[in-house]
Amino acid sequence: MSRGYVDKFGDHYRARYVQSPYNARDLSVPRNKVIFDTDDIGTLSLLASGSYTMTYAGSIDVGPVLIGSWADPGYIPLCEFHFAVGSGPRDNAFAMFYSTVYTKNHRITVSRTGITASLVVTAVSPVHIYWNAYRLAVA
Repeated sequence: MSRGYVDKFGDHYRARYVQSPYNARDLSVPRNKVIFDTDDIGTLSLLASGSYTMTYAGSIDVGPVLIGSWADPGYIPLCEFHFAVGSGPRDNAFAMFYSTVYTKNHRITVSRTGITASLVVTAVSPVHIYWNAYRLAVA
């Protein structure tokens, strides 16, 4: 049993401390009994984050593809997205199609367990999608 730890999880370190008699390694400890958790720092604490690259091969319809996933928190979380085309800068908006040949709906869909995307990639490739999912229910 541990009241606290600092360990490496994937690509980052996590520090977590809980009140006695709880075990810091038990992720089901009630939030009001957690003293500090670097993966849960407040209202907009991070649930998950990542990136996905959609590649270019002429003009292709990509999707729907799973671009990120997480354990079901019991709600649909608030997500934010940033896009970059090729080696260009990140932006909050991306014209998801550049040709009138493609008339399908292009969308990013967030569910309780992940994110799917459908795009027609006709731009300079690749298209990078950077995302953050927060512990704030939107549905």
